[in-house]
Amino acid sequence: MEEELWDACSTGKVEEVQKLLQNPQINTNWQDSELQRTPFSIACQKGYIDTVKLLLDDERIDLNKAQNNGETPFY
Repeated sequence: MEEELWDACSTGKVEEVQKLLQNPQINTNWQDSELQRTPFSIACQKGYIDTVKLLLDDERIDLNKAQNNGETPFY
């Protein structure tokens, strides 16, 4: 489920992200294994503004969760 959220955020699929965020059990701060980017950080990096806005409205999102290189989503 977490990988599905990450994939949806990395491709800007807003409706899919919205649907996945309805699950209270999903780990919204899950990180990919390569660079340890969260769904929020990948959406920021790729410039998917609507996805970023949707994620910002979810209180579970850790806005300051750093990647393995120390960069945060707003870097």
